[in-house]
Amino acid sequence: MANLLVKGGRLKEAIRVWSKTLKQFPGKPNPYFERAHWALRRRDFEEVQKYMRLCLMRDRGYFRETAHFWRAEALFQLGRRNEALAELRDVRDDYEEHWFLDYRSRSKSDMLKDIQAGGG
Repeated sequence: MANLLVKGGRLKEAIRVWSKTLKQFPGKPNPYFERAHWALRRRDFEEVQKYMRLCLMRDRGYFRETAHFWRAEALFQLGRRNEALAELRDVRDDYEEHWFLDYRSRSKSDMLKDIQAGGG
């Protein structure tokens, strides 16, 4: 339900539904992953890194690699390159996302090159 509300541009209502979900499933990583995904679409990188950190604190491995990659991208976009590099240590070398932000594809090696070039 919350995802439908977000897609419909009703973020405040979606957050209310999300909060109820969080109360129903305390300690689960899924709601935090979803909230980070919404923030990623809005390019709110501070929220992305925050909710991915919370997701990772609760995750037992299912979201691990994607969460580290998305958090690394958010930190990179925020200019926090050293923290982004630290997140990428938990991402396999051949990891790649398709249709990610403005990229047709974005890999770990792409991000490493951008970090080393001083972008962000």
